[in-house]
Amino acid sequence: MSTTSLLGYLAHEIIAPVTRKGLFAGRYVSFAEYLSHAQLLYELTAILGYMYRDKLEKFATLFSEPGRQADLAAFLATGSSVADRVAGLADEPKDVYDLFFESEGTKLMKAMQKGGATQFSDWSDLPKVWRLKLPIKLYFEHLCMTALEGIQLGSQYPEMTERLFSYRRDPAEWSAAYQFGLDIGPSAPETVPLPERQSEAKALIRPYVERVHPNLLADLGL
Repeated sequence: MSTTSLLGYLAHEIIAPVTRKGLFAGRYVSFAEYLSHAQLLYELTAILGYMYRDKLEKFATLFSEPGRQADLAAFLATGSSVADRVAGLADEPKDVYDLFFESEGTKLMKAMQKGGATQFSDWSDLPKVWRLKLPIKLYFEHLCMTALEGIQLGSQYPEMTERLFSYRRDPAEWSAAYQFGLDIGPSAPETVPLPERQSEAKALIRPYVERVHPNLLADLGL
């Protein structure tokens, strides 16, 4: 997906700060930084999907092929990516971290094992792949699909989105995960109210809409 679409733009904005240039290879990001920043992108796009769920076709104009926004909006409304992810969890997710982080990390590990990049595919082996290098040219498209699924979450499941984003995580549980080696910081983040999240999301996409689709600024409340 091109960086000229909203999803490509957001994926680039999220991952570019942690992308590095290898001495003999192309640009890459570590597994740890990729997964942590994919989580941020998933949360951001879930908020966007939630916020524009009643204007989905107009919002889809920002990342659809020209004239295909109705088809893409229909896909967002009926696609099963989120349901499939939830179905694969052992327990009901309490927040967006529970929904995405481990399931996505395990999926990436299995894909890397299949491609010969690692012998590990079990979540318990996460620390062993933490510093592996992921080539951006191979994983950027995957990051864009992560963004698309985030929009599906917010637009298809608004009540679930409200519940996941209002959960307050146990500080002791978070600290234990950090001690295990997860790149999440020593303290659980404060729960940010949904209206504040929506304001932040609007601020992030406004420069893109202003430059590429200025005719949609008013319709999208920007």
